[in-house]
Amino acid sequence: MALGLAEFMPRIGNSKNNSWFVRDGKRIAAGITIDGEDLGDNIAHLRWFIVDKQLQSSGVGRRLLAKSLEFCEQQGFRQIDLWTLRGLMRRDHFMNETVSNLSMNIPTVIGGQRCLSRNL
Repeated sequence: MALGLAEFMPRIGNSKNNSWFVRDGKRIAAGITIDGEDLGDNIAHLRWFIVDKQLQSSGVGRRLLAKSLEFCEQQGFRQIDLWTLRGLMRRDHFMNETVSNLSMNIPTVIGGQRCLSRNL
């Protein structure tokens, strides 16, 4: 994750990229990023969608996801890709109930880790 963030941060100023965060006191407790450049072909990459356990089931994740999907629509992306690690069952359940048009899981390996690629 650190390598991906380091590669992304110099590009955060591009209008096709955006990040949203939720603070809990002085700490960041949730966040989501849309990287509109790294996959090319007018495909957005939904990255680093993380919600602290204390905020799960509070609606924070749904609001962040809605904000990021609205941004993608405004930018005119033709597709949104999400790569998720196997075993994140809570996130998989959340995405399945929140996003109505998820495509099939496509197994892939990223950075030596098995992942599932999903298209929104």
